[in-house]
Amino acid sequence: MGFHGQAIYAFILHLFVSGTGVLAQSSNQGFVNLDCGLPRNENYIDNSTNLTYYSDYESISTGKSYIIATNVISPSVPRQYETVRSFPTGSRNCYTLEQAVQGERYLLRAGFMYGNYDGSNSNAILFDLHVGVNFWKTIEITNSSYTYEAEIITVAVANFVSVCLINTGRGIPFISLLEMRPLKDSIYTLANASQSLDLYERVYMGPYAVRYPSDPYDRVWQPWGPAPGWITISTKKSIVNYKDDEFEAPSAALQFAAMPANKSRELNFDFGDGHTTTEYFFIFYFSELVDLSGSNQSRILSIYLSTDTDPWAEPFSPPYLRGFYLHANGFFTGRTSYNFSLQATENSTLPPIINAIEVFTRLVSTEATTNLSDVRAITAIKNQYGVKKNWMGDPCSPVKYAWDGLTCNSRGNDPENIIGVDLSYSGLTGNISDSFALLNNLTYLDLSYNNLTGAVLYSLTTLPFLTVLNLSENQLSGRLPDPLVKRAKAGYLVLQINGNDDLCGYKNSCKGDKEMTTANIIILVMVAVPIVLISVVFIIYFFCINLSGFSSDMSMQPLRSETMSPKEEFSPAHLMGPMQYMAHEVPDMRIEGRQFTYRQLELITNNFGRVVGKGGYGIVYHGCLEDGTEVAIKVSSKASTQGRKEFFAEVRSLTKVHHKNLVALIGYCMEGEHLALVFEYMALGCLKDHLTGRTSTAIVLSWKQRLQIVYEAAKGLDYLHTGCDIIHRDVKSSNILLGQNLEAKISDFGFSKVSGSSNRMDRGSYVGLVGTPGYIDPELSTTLRHTYKSDVYSFGVVILEMLTGEPPNRNIDGDSHIAKRVASKVAKGNINAIMDPKLRGEFCQNSVWKVVDLAMRCVALSSSQRPTMVEVVLQLKECLDLETAGQPNGSIEDDVRLSSALAVKTIKFAPAAR
Repeated sequence: MGFHGQAIYAFILHLFVSGTGVLAQSSNQGFVNLDCGLPRNENYIDNSTNLTYYSDYESISTGKSYIIATNVISPSVPRQYETVRSFPTGSRNCYTLEQAVQGERYLLRAGFMYGNYDGSNSNAILFDLHVGVNFWKTIEITNSSYTYEAEIITVAVANFVSVCLINTGRGIPFISLLEMRPLKDSIYTLANASQSLDLYERVYMGPYAVRYPSDPYDRVWQPWGPAPGWITISTKKSIVNYKDDEFEAPSAALQFAAMPANKSRELNFDFGDGHTTTEYFFIFYFSELVDLSGSNQSRILSIYLSTDTDPWAEPFSPPYLRGFYLHANGFFTGRTSYNFSLQATENSTLPPIINAIEVFTRLVSTEATTNLSDVRAITAIKNQYGVKKNWMGDPCSPVKYAWDGLTCNSRGNDPENIIGVDLSYSGLTGNISDSFALLNNLTYLDLSYNNLTGAVLYSLTTLPFLTVLNLSENQLSGRLPDPLVKRAKAGYLVLQINGNDDLCGYKNSCKGDKEMTTANIIILVMVAVPIVLISVVFIIYFFCINLSGFSSDMSMQPLRSETMSPKEEFSPAHLMGPMQYMAHEVPDMRIEGRQFTYRQLELITNNFGRVVGKGGYGIVYHGCLEDGTEVAIKVSSKASTQGRKEFFAEVRSLTKVHHKNLVALIGYCMEGEHLALVFEYMALGCLKDHLTGRTSTAIVLSWKQRLQIVYEAAKGLDYLHTGCDIIHRDVKSSNILLGQNLEAKISDFGFSKVSGSSNRMDRGSYVGLVGTPGYIDPELSTTLRHTYKSDVYSFGVVILEMLTGEPPNRNIDGDSHIAKRVASKVAKGNINAIMDPKLRGEFCQNSVWKVVDLAMRCVALSSSQRPTMVEVVLQLKECLDLETAGQPNGSIEDDVRLSSALAVKTIKFAPAAR
């Protein structure tokens, strides 16, 4: 950057902004404090910051713990530096900080003190530090009793941050301390996904270091130290930042200022590392500590850079007790050093002052990262099998440190994709992981010579590029999925299955595949003929009874279905007219897909006496079958736009959908103008009622219960997508119903659309805008095309409701939608501000942060950035496992007892209108 007439400075002074800013609250929510090498499960409270530090055991799976030499330990050495983790093996060893949220900005700080922990008395150790896939800093240790620090401001490109130590062959890497601090979106905005800010210097003019809790972001402001010809002034009054301050320097750092002694008119500062290619970002902080109002004194200064004749910053006066800063709009580069001179103007009666300075260098992200969905999938595989290889950091990048057994490639400017996985001879046990099916670009999968059991997953057939599948020498059983067999026989897939004696369907037949023998045929005929004869007699009997019913009440005879073929129209099942049953004479009508008469519905509902809900479709009534089974009956209103043809087609599709997390259709009525659906009854109503507490029978759901509910609902929605090619189009919390034991089921999928296009590119979409405000995918406003990802967006809103207990839309504060409200709170790193107050903080923060991250990915504005429901199910399962593992003894049983008690209490709870 040139400077004469080209250096553009930002004169940040919010004097005209209405209202004054307030100091950020001191909160350590989202802080990560790792004492590296501290024994597992140990923690302690730091005396100076009152922050709790924990062992790094859970964040890394490699390395060895050591204590520094006793002759180095002293009261001046912070406790965090008394232990180290050393990495004598492996070229790259990485910490994984899973508390991060994708897209958010963080301050990372690493500390190092050799302390002769290994007894080698080394005086020259040099290794590299990476953040994610990119170089951060070279750490050079030249004194065993010195503490060295590295600090960076960076953006998380995934739902975790990796910090890696790289062995460069000049000493064994080690680390003493690792910290992560969440930052607001509005500060240090030059740090983004493509570049980070590496701290070069942060100083202020006071006598001692300032950090948390004085600085809520735990930045460490080091004292500049006494300089010849300088004096320091200070105040005990608070310094207040203006609204929208971009850096929010703490009051404690701005309460001191340096100025020249002996009536000198300037202050000088030098920065630089001697390299012309280094890019610097300077921030100068000012605050007037002397009240000059009503006096004849003034303090006006300009800033000059090196020998430039024109000022870098035009004359200004620091505001009294207000935070004020100057910085360039970009980076300085092209010089080996930078000398800044703060000079009082001719009409200034007082010398210049300065309160604090921050200097950063620019780190550009040059390495391509692995496709994020691939990272999540391979990480789930790693966790499921406990892989002990060098599987740390980014799986594919940099290429030099790619995970053992993985083959990756990149396509143009896209992220790296995992195309090959070789886990042969890896000691794998259990079933084949579902996560393999999420590696969409996989061409080669070798799981041979392990101890895998169970069936070969059908989901592997969805991998479009898979050409080699080696399952040899395991203990797999069952039938191979037909699509895999067909691809193998057609020569499109190399399928190796030898050594799995109980695996059939490819090279060996399965039981029951042989042609029927003569004896089998004779047996079949002997059994079938009597059944056919009995069936004929039974049909004739009911045919006669129904003819009698028609003659007794012609006004109720059924009309022809517009979708029936002539053969269907005159079948006995469709000729059944209404019968005059007494209530105790209602026959067993639980047969799936059974057609009810209107008279039967009157008897079941006690003449439609109990309304349990209302919706756009019509009214919902409570009913009871002969055996006491409760049902919910949706009766179409005259205002409904659905015709008989559409209704019959809908019933036919509903009867083909079966899943334990979908509300089951028991039957239907289509008699004259009477159209009705008979569903299983869900005793505890809808999820929305319990989250909002809007009914007298609503219950306060615990965090684990909420997590279980959305997990089960996700499985139901995933089945609609992957098992039925159905897009729901109206996913919302009022369409998630709860049974007596809080089991969750998706409802109203009958109004969904089957994406049965023969063109693969068209599958999973439907044109036409429907849905409920607050849940509707924002992309629909331009595309008008519902896709599977539209359902994912709506389900993300449901997860956010579950987290916060708030409705999707709320017309306050200008942030009416729940996604915007949660995003603003996530940026502050305060999980308690996000969570429903009714939970009273009783949740596992690890599982909560994962759910928050998942929800925010689901509601991404671009559908391409959203996960599939398959991935949502897997992520929620991991979160549920985390929550279960983190519960105290007995708490799971308590949840069960609580659920049962609530079910009894609310047995008569009515489903909400849908």
